[in-house]
Amino acid sequence: MYELSMKGKPYILCIDDERPLLDSLKNELNRGLKGEARIEIADSAEDGLELLDELLAGGFEVAVIISDQLMPGMKGDEFLIRVNELHPRARKILLTGQASAEAVGNVVNRANLYRFIAKPWDEEDLLLTVQQAIASYFTEDKLDASLQVIRDLNRYATLVTEEVQLDRWASRLLAQLLRDTHSTRVVLHVMAPEQELTYELAHTSEAVARRIDRSAAGLPQQALERCTARRTELVYNLATANGQAAGTDWESFGTFYCAPLIKQDRLLGVLYLENRQAPVHYTEERLAFLNALVQQLPAPLDNVLLYESLEEKVRERTRIIEEKNESITDSINYARRIQLAILPDTEQLSQYFPQHFIFYQPKDIVCGDFYWWTEVQDYFFVAAVDCTGHGVPGAFMSVLGYSFLNQLVREHRFLEPDTILNQLHRRVFAALKQGQHTKDQPELHDGMDLILCRFDRRNGELAFAGANRPLLLLRDRQLSEFKTDRQPIGGSLHGESPEDRNFTSQTLHLETGDRLYLFSDGFTDQFGGEDHRKFGSRRFQEILEAQAGRPLPEHTALLEREYLAWRGTTPQTDDILCIGLEVG
Repeated sequence: MYELSMKGKPYILCIDDERPLLDSLKNELNRGLKGEARIEIADSAEDGLELLDELLAGGFEVAVIISDQLMPGMKGDEFLIRVNELHPRARKILLTGQASAEAVGNVVNRANLYRFIAKPWDEEDLLLTVQQAIASYFTEDKLDASLQVIRDLNRYATLVTEEVQLDRWASRLLAQLLRDTHSTRVVLHVMAPEQELTYELAHTSEAVARRIDRSAAGLPQQALERCTARRTELVYNLATANGQAAGTDWESFGTFYCAPLIKQDRLLGVLYLENRQAPVHYTEERLAFLNALVQQLPAPLDNVLLYESLEEKVRERTRIIEEKNESITDSINYARRIQLAILPDTEQLSQYFPQHFIFYQPKDIVCGDFYWWTEVQDYFFVAAVDCTGHGVPGAFMSVLGYSFLNQLVREHRFLEPDTILNQLHRRVFAALKQGQHTKDQPELHDGMDLILCRFDRRNGELAFAGANRPLLLLRDRQLSEFKTDRQPIGGSLHGESPEDRNFTSQTLHLETGDRLYLFSDGFTDQFGGEDHRKFGSRRFQEILEAQAGRPLPEHTALLEREYLAWRGTTPQTDDILCIGLEVG
């Protein structure tokens, strides 16, 4: 069952000027989806736009839009391009038997087409496509919501860790909460070592929170007592109370949220947000954010309270710094666990290439290099990717690149290496808003270099394309280098548009025993040796040729020894990724 919006089930909008086909499509979808979605139809593009506008204005989730191509007036590709401007998140499907290649290309490039299905359609294929499209729609929605929560929490993490004076700390926190949650009043009650302090900020007051006496704060005392006694948050929505306020005076406070701030079983304070204007104000998404924030606030609040104690100021300053470093390191270590978890399972690679090796050594805890592979139809894809930078920035780029590769190959079935790189460049360009810089938001030139291979075991062929990364082939103990396009994925060069940059594919016929090497520049760019210079591509290739007679699984240890001997005491320069594959 799909997740329901505030207005209920997701909608599917079908457009076709042939009414019998339209009715047949609606009946098939209703029968196949078994009531999990609502089907709306229109027999022209103009009526479809009007219907879409009504649904969006009503707050309904329009997850999928299916359109014929040949219709009187506005054609299907024009209609879907217009739909993409109004509702880009919708999954758009072009359903026709007479669309030209130009029309299909037009809607793919300008309307973010999810799928093209030819008439007459296969009912099972159509139903599976629509089900996957709806699931993809809500998955993206959840991902966007999760990313927004992470961004908001990071913003608050910066806000509450860069201030150590309690009055200013409370003022900044309450002012930000007042703006973000649209509350009419926010209150922070703090259990300081020497005394209890209460801070209040309302939308009608100054930007700086004021200290007040708790008895003068006018808080729902029974709510605070229940919240602190049970050590959990308490939410009261006036419009949906259903007797939960029996025997209390809560109704006079409208809708409110109350939560204890606890660190290691110590109650440090209570956070209270109130809204007397909106009867149902704290939505599920907002409550998820507030509950996460309440878990994040006690540590920095404890730090601030420690700074209030002058006798322990010097000693506690050192402890706070250590706690912050430990907290940051713990967070990055946890991020590393997430990053490693999304990397593909090596068992899948072993099934296709029993003889292989992976030398993967991040410069920092998290990494900007990553490997990726997947099997689609009769092809097996492998990529070695080097994202801009390393550490946390590189890791963010790697998650973006990994997600886009999965979408392009697994979901959208782009199978040609050059097409995949073209689409990947355009998605990175759009995601980072490259080419759209302003004075307040400078342009991001981040991107990635990579080598992407597509193996066709049935025909013994390899198709590959690359961005600033070569492919090495070892055959009969002779190493050959195949260069690729000298341009990166992402980044705006001299004001170019994303369509100005195109990549090219190359094809090789493989033989049993061939060895292929995919790698980032981390190994070859490492400084070291007696003259403190780069390792270099030539020396790297000589090592691979010298070890041609040894099994590939031994290469990880061999390369690591060579690398460490060269580096010596020099710090690691960059992330390192080397992949070796032997054709069986």
